[in-house]
Formats: sequence, structure tokens, C-alpha cells
Amino acid sequence: MTVLKLPLGLRAANDDELELDGRSLLRGLWEQPNLFSRNRHFEALGTPDARAARRELKLCRSVLADLRSPALTGARLERGAQGVKLVMQWLRASREVRLSTEAFELLLAHPSAARLRELLAAEGHPVKTG
Repeated sequence: MTVLKLPLGLRAANDDELELDGRSLLRGLWEQPNLFSRNRHFEALGTPDARAARRELKLCRSVLADLRSPALTGARLERGAQGVKLVMQWLRASREVRLSTEAFELLLAHPSAARLRELLAAEGHPVKTG
């Protein structure tokens, strides 16, 4: 568990700390990326759960950037016990990305991931959002 001190505007009456697991931290950093600054929460964001969440968040953002490429021609999806393997294909290259199920769900729900949803549907992979 990662313990973060809340900014003043978000504190409850007597509660100034928030305890988050890796999944909750990933969702919080995805929805409000500037809420917990790395300088103020250096020790908390240095825990293994927090580092893993930040690493997956960075990976999701790079996938969103790749989706903006007009040369992207297809995408394949493989679901496994450990998470999801996504393979994006261009004319002369491909990229394989492994994400946790939670990170993949956040990625699919993003408005900029409409192209990914279309490519996966064209390949016959059912995707659920929301």
C-alpha cells in the first residue's frame, strides 16, 4: 500500500493521508496526473506499487501517442492470466506492449483510443468499455 498526503483542498475533516493500492493509484494518476507531484510525494511514489503504476501509466501514454500515427494498419490482442498483450502493426514495423488488465481498461476508455477500439473490432476482438 502507498500512503500519500492529500493536497489541502481534498482533505477530509481529520484525514490528511490517503492509502492506495497499485490499481487505485494507477487510476488516480491516469484521471488526475498532476494531483500528486513527484517532488512532494517522493518517498510514497518510490514504493514498488507506485513505481509499477507510474511505469504502466507511461506505457499507456506512449500507446496513445502511437495511435495518432496515420500509418498504423492493425492491432492484435491476446489476453492472458498476467494481463493483456497488444501488438500494433505498421507497414514495416510492429510494437508489442504488455499491460495489466486494469491499465488496458483505462486505455480503452480514453477518448483518444477510439482508433484502437476500431482496429481491434476489425480483427474480431471484442472490447468492452466502461
